[in-house]
Amino acid sequence: SVIRKDWNKLQHGQKVDPQAHIGQVLDESAKAFEDEMKNNAMKRVKELTDELNTEKVRNNVLLKEKSEKEREIQQLHAQLDSVHHKHESINAHPQQQHQQIQKLELQLQRVAEDVSIVCDDVFNNS
Repeated sequence: SVIRKDWNKLQHGQKVDPQAHIGQVLDESAKAFEDEMKNNAMKRVKELTDELNTEKVRNNVLLKEKSEKEREIQQLHAQLDSVHHKHESINAHPQQQHQQIQKLELQLQRVAEDVSIVCDDVFNNS
């Protein structure tokens, strides 16, 4: 608006104040900078929010896996206890029972290792 008025003055041979132009340019530059900073900040907040939500989903998946592995461990412990109890009460087929116990102990060890890995993932990502 200052430029338009001054252009009309210049066309009619009148003098203009260059200070007004400088002030207008500075005001427009400051506003443009402020708008850009605001937009960049809002974009960054959105990026961080999206990243946080992704991490929350990932942590929930890992916690669910951990719970499933813990349930599996409890079931294997129950089976192992059952086999030990049968072994104590009935001493028939000791070799077969020993193999069954070893198999269950290996399963238990594998599941415990899986739980450990899942726990490490959960704690390292939270």
